Amino acid sequence: MQDSRNSNPTKDAEEPKTGAGFGPIGLIWPIALALVLIVAALDAGSIVGAFDLDPDGVEAAWLTKGLTALFWFAAAFAAQRWLRVLLWTGIVEARSGVPAPGLLIDMSAALIYVAALIIVLSFVFDLPVTGLLTTSSIVIAVIGFALRGMISDLFTGVALGVERPFSIGDWVELNDGTVGKVVMMNWRATRLLTKEETTVIISNSELATGRFKNYSTPDRFFRDEIEILLDYSITAWRAERLLKSAIWSVQEVVDVPRESEVRIKEFTESGTVWLVRFWIPDYGSLHRLRYEVQRAILRNMHFSGVHVPAQRIEWRSLPREAPQRDIDFLHAIDLIAPLTDEEILVINDQMTQHLFKRGVPVVSQGEAGHSLFVVKEGMLSVFVAGADGRETRVGSLTPGAFFGELSLLTGAPRGATVVPEVDSVGFEITKNTLAPILQRRPELAERLSETLAERQMRTREAFAALDAETGIERRASLSEEFLKGIKKFFGI
Repeated sequence: MQDSRNSNPTKDAEEPKTGAGFGPIGLIWPIALALVLIVAALDAGSIVGAFDLDPDGVEAAWLTKGLTALFWFAAAFAAQRWLRVLLWTGIVEARSGVPAPGLLIDMSAALIYVAALIIVLSFVFDLPVTGLLTTSSIVIAVIGFALRGMISDLFTGVALGVERPFSIGDWVELNDGTVGKVVMMNWRATRLLTKEETTVIISNSELATGRFKNYSTPDRFFRDEIEILLDYSITAWRAERLLKSAIWSVQEVVDVPRESEVRIKEFTESGTVWLVRFWIPDYGSLHRLRYEVQRAILRNMHFSGVHVPAQRIEWRSLPREAPQRDIDFLHAIDLIAPLTDEEILVINDQMTQHLFKRGVPVVSQGEAGHSLFVVKEGMLSVFVAGADGRETRVGSLTPGAFFGELSLLTGAPRGATVVPEVDSVGFEITKNTLAPILQRRPELAERLSETLAERQMRTREAFAALDAETGIERRASLSEEFLKGIKKFFGI
């Protein structure tokens, strides 16, 4: 925060800043004035002689005392200026980042002038100051008692400003559970803005004496945690595939430079309690990203046929046959959805299940292939090699996604390299499985070509720049092109 008194560009260009709006001249001339006055007071005899005054007269005595009194007030003026530059600007403002409160600066200046006044009355004019000190003490005590809360907040604000346990924009949680972003700090109070767009104002003294969490230090990112119960029939490897791939499917979580993890918390009568730990880039996105991770977990569990057991006996009393579960899974695949239940059952019986090991490519760009892969569990990354041979990651595949459709339907070489990010499970559907179905129902080729064209249009960057009419025409052209390729490949 900048002091508006230092915002004059002309003044800044003319003299360097030394803080508090005072240039070197503004700091030196009060000292020079005090030195001139003390020299004049010490050499008052010369001044008395110059004015032809009686050295032992009242005028000479008052002249000497007046010069001495002026020296003390000039010294007080210089002291309060230097105190403002060295302490309030040089230390407090420099460390806290915000200007010291005007009330505190004025109070310190008043104390310096009061001290100068007491010195002048006591030592220069030889007046008794005991009564003045007593009266002043009583007045100060009364004022201090009346303003004790404000004074406490004031000095606590100074301490918070110097220590800086939080800054503007930090997310903090108060002792009562209130969470908000710091939007304003002064020497009296701190203002928070909650997620519900309500303002919470808390005094500095209350804030400093209580306990609070700062979610934005030492880094703005922090770790969140979700618990989930899985049945004992789910192996550790399978659970890790389901949960880790859910975390890695949320890109904002992946971008945080910390490694997420999956751990076992405990074993219960109903199953194993798993901890899903992942990193949030900042508190403002906590609830949104937690939902994204939870949503991804539910998606993975749905496609894998895994359910959270309400009770152990309920899980055992309602088993589901694996073939039927795979049929439900295949019904959700866009490319296979046009098939009948009987045709999907044939695919279910003939498709091959694979365990894809992390880091080992499932398919490589340019190689021949006549099969389609459907992701059942886990997560895989898609890489495309450019003209220079360098591979670029262009997307990811989560449960329910499929790849290799062009190779399956047209015999085209693999268009990308697919590598598992975690150990994953998928099914492979080959040309030999699909060929009898297409030969019995040639009309399916047209529907599959339309689905294939729609998918290709969504993945092409040029589609975003096309208008609606051009997009429809291009989709129809692609559909016709794919239909010819399918008929030729399957001999329809």
